Amino acid sequence: MSTVCQLSVFLENKPGRLGLHNVVNTLDEENIHIITMNIDNNSEYDVIRLCVSDPEKGYSQLLANGFNVCITSTNGIIKDVVDTTEGNMLKAWKKNEQLFVSGLIPGRVWRVYNVMGKLVHQSVAINDRENISLEFENVYIVQSDNLTTRVSNI
Repeated sequence: MSTVCQLSVFLENKPGRLGLHNVVNTLDEENIHIITMNIDNNSEYDVIRLCVSDPEKGYSQLLANGFNVCITSTNGIIKDVVDTTEGNMLKAWKKNEQLFVSGLIPGRVWRVYNVMGKLVHQSVAINDRENISLEFENVYIVQSDNLTTRVSNI
């Protein structure tokens, strides 16, 4: 077992407060890639736990942009993680009101989540390439087996 750095971001659930969308965009602007993400939420607040490609830089950027963030080291294993930016078999893009996904494994389940972590689509892949009609929000996360990528409308 190795040491893994994790960012924890505390977000209040109040109108006008910074949200998950802002966290994703702040990291994306600095070319920091999300490897794993877990969201614990209730009616008052969310705690977003992230493993990212550059934890120290991610921490600094989130802190500089007004987020309540901490960085911790924990024992854990990130197994079979594939970089979603270069050479990843799973790719997603939008064209008009369609979401296209390639690199799927036929017969396996694939899912699409919105930036709030809500499941918006789930199906079994018939081919290695699928497309669905989807009203576009700003960011979607596409997941199939242990592969994850995102598609952005911004």
